[in-house]
Formats: sequence, C-alpha cells, structure tokens
Amino acid sequence: ADEEGEAGSCTFQQDHDVGMPNTIVDSIPGLVDQGKCCAECYANPKCTVAIVLPATVAPGPGCWLKSGEGATYAKKGAVTCRTTR
Repeated sequence: ADEEGEAGSCTFQQDHDVGMPNTIVDSIPGLVDQGKCCAECYANPKCTVAIVLPATVAPGPGCWLKSGEGATYAKKGAVTCRTTR
C-alpha cells in the first residue's frame, strides 16, 4: 500500500478522545493537521488511533498516537483519528 495514500483511511471524530494516558505509544508535539496525524499513526505499527489536540486543550498542541485500548469519551476540542486497524 502507498503510505501517503493511507492518510485517507482515518475516521475523524470531533470532540472525542480514546483511552487513558498509559495507552500512548508516541506523540508529535505541535502537529495539529488531522491527515498528517493519521499518517503518523499508520507509520507506527503499535498505533490504531491518534488524537489531535489544539493549543487550547492541554497538553496540546500535538498529535498523540495510541494503542486504541480503552473507552472513547467526550473531550472538547480533541479530534480522534481512527485507523482501519
């Protein structure tokens, strides 16, 4: 599969986060582009879901890569980028 093309296969969910901090596998400080955050998740074999946090939501701004374990819950300003994994 073309890695660049993979960015199109995330489902974005506004104002939601997934899992607790212990499910974080990596983070990219300052990255708030949803498509690029999704691509970063696909580039990390341990990642199934990524969370974009704007500067207005601590500890943002940035992109957090997560294992996807745990519940999905409401978090104002956060965007969940769920891969097809």
